[in-house]
Amino acid sequence: MIKPAFLSTEFIAGRRIRYINPIQLFIFSSFLFFLVNSFTILKEDKDDGFVTISDNENNKIRVDSLKVEKTDSLYIVSDGQDTDTLENSYIGEFVKRGQDFNAMDKSSRNEKISKSFSYAVFLLTPLFALYLGLFFKKRKKHYLENIIFSLHFHAFYFIAGIFILLFDKLLTGDIDNLILIVLVMIYLFIAVKRFYNFSWLSTGFRFLGLVLLYGLTVSVFLLSSLILTIFI
Repeated sequence: MIKPAFLSTEFIAGRRIRYINPIQLFIFSSFLFFLVNSFTILKEDKDDGFVTISDNENNKIRVDSLKVEKTDSLYIVSDGQDTDTLENSYIGEFVKRGQDFNAMDKSSRNEKISKSFSYAVFLLTPLFALYLGLFFKKRKKHYLENIIFSLHFHAFYFIAGIFILLFDKLLTGDIDNLILIVLVMIYLFIAVKRFYNFSWLSTGFRFLGLVLLYGLTVSVFLLSSLILTIFI
């Protein structure tokens, strides 16, 4: 945790007996992270199925349907009977599934999203190794070496995430997510500097490209996981 790239360097150098296998470490840490995350979700206040809205005088009104239509003064509930046209289309089906998904309580929604994304992580790890080979190809690291680095990096992410989740109640707002992102970025930057041994400037440019590309990939996977969660 405090020696970025140390485990990867040791493993590639052949000093492996004293350390946990990278795959075992990755699987165990990811399992533990999603387990702790699921308990955290269960402890959250559950949604009671009502929607809170406001009229023009800012009076709070609670309704028990997500199908609402706008009037001059406030949003009112609509039975939504005239939906034959929508339901016969792909868009209509997506809207209907989305309404059903939104009707679930908050903890159930978060649990489904977390479960879907946990599967995506196993695809993101080898993809990250490919990106490492792309941005740091001058060092001519084998793909297996990049995989080992990727496994150790993601294991760090999960372990750091577990600590953030455990101390989540002590933090306000989304500062916990910010802290996790900052920790991961600092760790990754130092790790790639040590593992690939480029200059600080060269590492910085390559690191920036790596983070942008991988961030875009993670965003696509998150969106895909959300869509799959709605339809499954």
